Amino acid sequence: MRISASLSGFQLQLLQQLDFLNTAATTSEFRLATGKNVNTPHDDPAAFAQPSSLEQQSNIVGHTLEQVQSASPI
Repeated sequence: MRISASLSGFQLQLLQQLDFLNTAATTSEFRLATGKNVNTPHDDPAAFAQPSSLEQQSNIVGHTLEQVQSASPI
C-alpha cells in the first residue's frame, strides 16, 4: 500500500457513499425525533401542503368549538 496525498477513484467513491449514508442517517433521525415523515416542503412539497392544511383546519375547528362551549351556558 502506498501513501500519497491524492485519493484514488475507489477511495473517492467510498467517501461519497459514506457522505450519502451519513446524510440519510441524519434525515432518518430527524424524522424519528419529530414523528413525521415530511418535515419541510423540501422533503415532499405536495405531502407537506396537505398536513399543513389539515392542521390549520383542525385549529380552526378547535377554536370554534371552544367558542361554542363558552357561549353555551349563556
